[in-house]
Amino acid sequence: MMPWRPTRKRAAVAAITFAILVGAVGGVVHLVLARPRIHPSGEVYTPAKTPSSWREVQDGLGHAAHLRGARPVACADCHEIVAGTFRPPDATRCAKCHPTIHPTLHKSAPPETRECLTCHPFVLRAGKGTGPWNCIRCHDKAQGAFGAVAVHAKEACGGCHKPHSEPALDPTPCTECHRDQKTRHGSKQGSAVSLCLDCHQPHEKAGTADGKCASCHLAGDHHDKAIPAVPMTALQPGKHERCTGCHKPHQFTRTEVAPCRTCHAQQITIGQFTARPHAECTSCHAPHDPRGNVVASCQKCHTTVHPRHPVDAAKGTCLGCHEIHPKQVQVGVARACSTCHQKAVSDTGFHLGNTACTACHKAHEFKPLVPDACRTCHQNEARRTATNGHRACTTCHTAHAPKTPPKECATCHADKSKLVADNKGHQSCRGCHQDPHAPKTTLAACKTCHADEGASAPKGHAECTGCHEPHRGALVAPPPVVCAKCHADRTTGPHKNVKDSCLSCHRGHGPKGIEKPPPCLSCHQRDALPNLHQKPHHVTCESCHTSHGGPRGDRATCIACHTDRKNHEPTATSCVGCHNFRKAR
Repeated sequence: MMPWRPTRKRAAVAAITFAILVGAVGGVVHLVLARPRIHPSGEVYTPAKTPSSWREVQDGLGHAAHLRGARPVACADCHEIVAGTFRPPDATRCAKCHPTIHPTLHKSAPPETRECLTCHPFVLRAGKGTGPWNCIRCHDKAQGAFGAVAVHAKEACGGCHKPHSEPALDPTPCTECHRDQKTRHGSKQGSAVSLCLDCHQPHEKAGTADGKCASCHLAGDHHDKAIPAVPMTALQPGKHERCTGCHKPHQFTRTEVAPCRTCHAQQITIGQFTARPHAECTSCHAPHDPRGNVVASCQKCHTTVHPRHPVDAAKGTCLGCHEIHPKQVQVGVARACSTCHQKAVSDTGFHLGNTACTACHKAHEFKPLVPDACRTCHQNEARRTATNGHRACTTCHTAHAPKTPPKECATCHADKSKLVADNKGHQSCRGCHQDPHAPKTTLAACKTCHADEGASAPKGHAECTGCHEPHRGALVAPPPVVCAKCHADRTTGPHKNVKDSCLSCHRGHGPKGIEKPPPCLSCHQRDALPNLHQKPHHVTCESCHTSHGGPRGDRATCIACHTDRKNHEPTATSCVGCHNFRKAR
């Protein structure tokens, strides 16, 4: 049998049949794939659950570009089609055709907002607008750390934002639109964009920058040494709340700062007409710390003035007396002393009612130089006290009440006061010290009161204080001791231990006491040593004895009378060795 070969007629019929079949299958596939029912939630849906309007899909920009664009894309290239259902594509499907495009603008946003479909809509939504640059559909409200877009909301976002390139933010120079705004402020000189963005955010109102100065300029809040540091004291509630109160926006140079008098026109300053620096607020006040240490500012000009009065922790020394901003113009530059020292009604009322405070007190020293201050009027008294321990007038006198009786001497001389307590007639210091300003050189003589004692004092005893303590009156020491100060040669002999010692035979002065030494026999009996004392030539005691020496029995004493015995036993040194003067037994 011959093999079957298709004739030309048969071949034509087969071709037509195959074309019909392919067309039919293609039509079915087109009907299935070209009119899908999809839902935007991300789940798998059957046609019964999909939106009813195909137009939402057909008119979506993403589908229009992919299905009707220059290079149409099959639905299956993006969607997974399973048994008549569609799975929405994920970001990996986009990357198959767009491998070099990566989102840069939203790279810090949450993952779900970084997908392509966030900005490129494939389904038309009623009232939401279309197109990838319709950013305001999301940014009409705050997005995380980014506030809602208010300013520039109607401008083309692509003028500054580059969603798929670096840098993602490449702002157009602000001065292209804001040609009338010029600034000399900012850390990045030469860049019109960076100068503006130092203070303004592109999408916030311009006035918001008014409260941002502190974020860069407050001391310690930045690390750029080119940015001037401003202390925290620059802004204060109620006053100086904003930097733009003194600095004009876009004109922050020192020459363009608003003068302080703009707000403080009625402020009166001490000596503002006579001391020109006082008229300039910045002479005393630091612009960014107006309530700071003003006293330190005083020292800048008044370098030779070192006030020690008053000590006021709140006001300081200068402000204690000088009212920098008085309520009304004053004649003087300092407060009256009696403003604080109110024991007197005026500045001449403290000392006799006719002496100004400044006559004794130096303005910035205050503590008077005693006695220099007193010497101005009391020259004689100051001269007499210059070297006697009473130089400081206020030790005894009350400076601001000179008529007040001076302090008692016992205030300083308590030890002397105790001594005179039992010394009758000596309690008053002025009784002896007649001039209190020269107490040591104007002593009254003791005989002024003790006339009898003064008249009866033996030679050498006229100085009472030689034996007597002047404040207690008693002897400075027991008689043997006090007498020995002058009569050291009389402290030995047989009488040194006699009761009352020297006073048994002597008196320092009358009228009481022994006027002259008593006879020896008033104490010594003759029957002592009878073989000696009863001899006629031995009756006078002074022949052999001295008042303060012991009995003498030496050869020289005896030979003085017994001259005929001078060759008697010439080698003997004492006569009593052989001549016993006691009674024979």
